[in-house]
Amino acid sequence: MNNIVIQGLRLKDSLLEVITKQEIVHENDLSFYLENKSSGIMKRLESTFTLNKDEIVFKIKIEEFQLENEISQFLVVAKDSNNESYYMMGSPLTVEPNKYTNCHELSEEFVVISHLENRLVALTLGKKQHVTKMFSEINHYKFSSIIEIENLRIEGPKVSFNISKALILNKPDLEFFLRERTTKEVFILNFKINQENEVEIDLNEFASHHIEKISRWDAVATFKNENVLVEGKISEFNQKVPKVYDRFFKSFDVKLSKNELTESDLDDTGLSNVVTPYTTSKNELSIVIRPELFLFNEKFKTKISVTKFKMKKSIVSIKANLSVIELSDFKVSEVYLRFRNKATILEHSIPATERKISENNSEIEFSFDLEDFKFMPFYWDLYVIVNVNGEKNYVKVKNPFWSVRKKLDTKILKYEYMINDQYMIYPYVAGDNSIAFCYRERADYETAPFKLKEELAYFTYKLFKPYFDKKDIWLGYEKFSSTAQDNGYYFFDYCYKHNKHKDFYYIIKENSADRVNLEDKKDKVLTFMSFKYMLYMYASKLLVSSESKGHSYDIRIQKGQLKKALDQKRFVFLQHGVTALKRVDYVFKKTKTNAVDLFVATSDYEKNIIKQYFGYDDDEIIVSGFCRWDVLEDKSLPEEKEIFLMPTWRSWMDGIPEEEFIQSDYFKNYVELLTSSKLKQLLVERNITLNFFLHPKFMEHLHHFKATNDKINIYQFGEIKVNEFLMKSSMLITDYSSVAWEMYYQKKPTLFFQFDIDKYTKFQGSYLDMENELFGERSLTVQDLIQQIEKYVNRDFKEEEEYAEMRKKYFKYIDQNNSLRTFDYILENKDKLYIKNTYVGTKVSFYQKISQNELVRAIWNVGKKNKLISKFSLKTKNLLKGIS
Repeated sequence: MNNIVIQGLRLKDSLLEVITKQEIVHENDLSFYLENKSSGIMKRLESTFTLNKDEIVFKIKIEEFQLENEISQFLVVAKDSNNESYYMMGSPLTVEPNKYTNCHELSEEFVVISHLENRLVALTLGKKQHVTKMFSEINHYKFSSIIEIENLRIEGPKVSFNISKALILNKPDLEFFLRERTTKEVFILNFKINQENEVEIDLNEFASHHIEKISRWDAVATFKNENVLVEGKISEFNQKVPKVYDRFFKSFDVKLSKNELTESDLDDTGLSNVVTPYTTSKNELSIVIRPELFLFNEKFKTKISVTKFKMKKSIVSIKANLSVIELSDFKVSEVYLRFRNKATILEHSIPATERKISENNSEIEFSFDLEDFKFMPFYWDLYVIVNVNGEKNYVKVKNPFWSVRKKLDTKILKYEYMINDQYMIYPYVAGDNSIAFCYRERADYETAPFKLKEELAYFTYKLFKPYFDKKDIWLGYEKFSSTAQDNGYYFFDYCYKHNKHKDFYYIIKENSADRVNLEDKKDKVLTFMSFKYMLYMYASKLLVSSESKGHSYDIRIQKGQLKKALDQKRFVFLQHGVTALKRVDYVFKKTKTNAVDLFVATSDYEKNIIKQYFGYDDDEIIVSGFCRWDVLEDKSLPEEKEIFLMPTWRSWMDGIPEEEFIQSDYFKNYVELLTSSKLKQLLVERNITLNFFLHPKFMEHLHHFKATNDKINIYQFGEIKVNEFLMKSSMLITDYSSVAWEMYYQKKPTLFFQFDIDKYTKFQGSYLDMENELFGERSLTVQDLIQQIEKYVNRDFKEEEEYAEMRKKYFKYIDQNNSLRTFDYILENKDKLYIKNTYVGTKVSFYQKISQNELVRAIWNVGKKNKLISKFSLKTKNLLKGIS
């Protein structure tokens, strides 16, 4: 379909005049049609034309717009003698200002001439029913189109382009802004217009506000034309669309001045983002913010597949095929083994040899000795370094052939290597189908006898499959299968005490301190890594937990028979904490490997977050409240007040060495607080106890924290029941931990100690506005925090009224029926939640065969970027899982 660019549009009496350039198409060849937008049916129109210098004025009789529907939308289409179609195109800036209110009264109808997506449209409105409504709505009409620009130039943060005089006339109401594609956040841009009708915009301010977060933005302009608000993306509409790699402008970053830098920033060696302007496939101006290293995959279409993998003791050898579409002059001479961490760059260069197969295709071969490198826990990725014009570009090593994937998934012990008799490193296929390595301490059960037990349990299940499938087994568990004090336990406890589901079992480690909580339910307890546990893992139909699936087995183990079984289980996610303070959609998003089948929420506010950021549908989210809240009661004592200090972990400090931990802002701030003489004096004088609980991921560093007086207690993971401490405490001090909601539910105050909010925003992020939506005071320094503590001590820990008012926004229910609501919903939706067959193991299921097909994977990766296609694909995926 071609286009005819409209120069002007007028409605005179009963004639619609369309003005266009003479050279575009010969006037004798054209005839005009109305194309119904809904049905696609075309109706030919009578038209005449006149020549005026270099213009053609086509005149179409307005009476021909009479149609049967009360409201209709039509595109005006021209066809030449060869039956070639042309849309009538044109910026709304080029037509008469009153085009939006141009109406013509026919016998029973009004006709409004307008544009839709930059295409000429006729709207017909029934007079009697709609004329009043039409004029009331048109005064508030927001019109979407394309704002046409010319001569786009970008140098660093400086953007300039030319616009039409018609738009300049609207300058008092003219605005330029950037809109984020996912969140729809808007950033208003400052601009100036010089005498040559050139718009000049500086992106520095925008970049300084958003450089820390990966995001994508579209450039938009808006202005008022009489009563109509016109809004459109900025586009070089009439220019030929360049090839993808020519659409990207040079990247730039934002350097903070020295007085803005903190010690943390100076020590931060993490991946830094850059701002990169580019034009889309529609020539629309957009901006992407992400590390420059990974822009290569946007500029060039690459295909990579791992054809061979060998590992003998510590020596790893890999072959891969790499093709870069539309690029032949690339070179590969090295591969990087890179630490997967948001805040620390640690990478090892590996020499690689390249053999050209064809102009755009190469075979890459490399090998390395694991003993040559220094490792940190946990995950390491491989990247082929593609050199283009002296620039290094990263392409992830992924898409292993089926034979390679099968070896890595099944030959577990063969591909494990011990380092220093304590740590192990092994390859696995990650969720994005890449080849990765995991470096961690070996668990006691990661030995050949346990692997044999795993195989024997599978054989037993397969032998007695009909019997076990009839049992309808549910499994509950919590963090690392080590605790019984969260939503997973309380839901299990409710079902056990009320005899709701007889084959509901709870998984817990033998040495867990919380095992005592299950003493009265030991007939339904499965000891972690026991034979019965493995057997029931294969046979189970539903997992119900406050943690991801991996915590029922071992979240670090990425392969093996049990891991395969686990991946196929249906999962009810009770949540560990309210989804608001911490971004976790990258873990539990519907398109990710950790996707859930039913997501429990606490309010409509939280449900909307899950829908918007995680991609789940309404029927996949239940607003029932947290099961552990059913047992909450105020156990604080008036004569012995307690404050609970419970900070969360930091994703950028995952696996951090001891010497780095004690130099971190995290350690320094909490040590300063715990050793404060002012805090000590306050606690002693008012007879208050402060209980400090370190997050389990930092447990190995606990010995560095010391109590300086007997009013401060320091506890480690497994030593206390968090729920009990939350009930007996009068106030909570945390940073970003979801335990804050527990206290808020009990109408007790919370103080938020957020000394590293900038880093948290950069590396973790929040769905909640930390400045305006927190339900407690926020402190950035130890001194301010102690002042806030003193204020609440003087208030006898009474909650501020403004925070009490916010409670109805964050909780739908405050009662003891959360477990009941959750169980009833599972029962009502049992058929939809259940998978038709349980794990079938080494006999590859139909779903496994389909999902491992290279073409299917390629279609899935492309399709998941489109909401409608992604939704259809996910439903198909769930259907295929049920086919043997």
